Amino acid sequence: MSDYLSEQENQPAALGDLLTGGDGTPLTEADIVHDERKAKPKRKPKPRFWSGGRTLYPVLAAGGIGFLLAVAMVLFVTPVRQESTVQVVPVTVPVIISPTPLGLPVVLDVPSLPTPAVPDDTLNADRLVGQWVRVDGAYNMPPNTLAFVLSKDTNGEWYNVADSSGTLALVPPQYLSPADIQVPDTVRPPIGPFDYAIDKMEKLVVVLDQHGDIAPGTPVYVMGWRAEDGSWIYQVSKDLVKPEYVPAGFLAWAPGVVPPTLEPLPLFGT
Repeated sequence: MSDYLSEQENQPAALGDLLTGGDGTPLTEADIVHDERKAKPKRKPKPRFWSGGRTLYPVLAAGGIGFLLAVAMVLFVTPVRQESTVQVVPVTVPVIISPTPLGLPVVLDVPSLPTPAVPDDTLNADRLVGQWVRVDGAYNMPPNTLAFVLSKDTNGEWYNVADSSGTLALVPPQYLSPADIQVPDTVRPPIGPFDYAIDKMEKLVVVLDQHGDIAPGTPVYVMGWRAEDGSWIYQVSKDLVKPEYVPAGFLAWAPGVVPPTLEPLPLFGT
């Protein structure tokens, strides 16, 4: 009996049986249950462009991020080559001798360095300048006069020498001989007839004729001197600003000025 019921349950139902209730009687309206819920419309499926359920947008986003990272790596990691504007000056190392394959020395042509300039005072130095000597043959000095060599004249041959009283003479070298007496290094002859007025802050002398903008009879300061061509030449100025160079023969003591008497020089063995 049970086997028969099991076979009946497993048999497929006919459509008419379902409509009649299974026993051949038609179904009434009460037997039919109406579903009041409205079926929801199904959504239109979205297009899919990637297998596995992924859409195109995540792929594009991932690609854009990767491109930006690659650009950043190029800009910040790759070294930037810059052109240098510094001019490189080649330095030549002088080499004098270079051995040849045969062992013979070869002298290379190396440019020589420029010779340093020599100061003029070194070129014009003379062993007699600044020394006491004996003078023989000066036109205004007696023979064997003891004198001091002040400078070599501009002609490059003769010497300006002054005796113990300040007399100046231009003497050729053949009339000069070494002094035979001892003279202290600090002893110097007077600088001409206006030695007392040099570097004084008083106008002790006057000019006798026109010199530049200095009129005759103008009192002047004596600022310096030089010995040239056997003559004393003084640097004078009326305002200590603009100087003029006047030979001793065109100067005189200012009125009322009495220069001191010259003391004899401390010479030994004269």
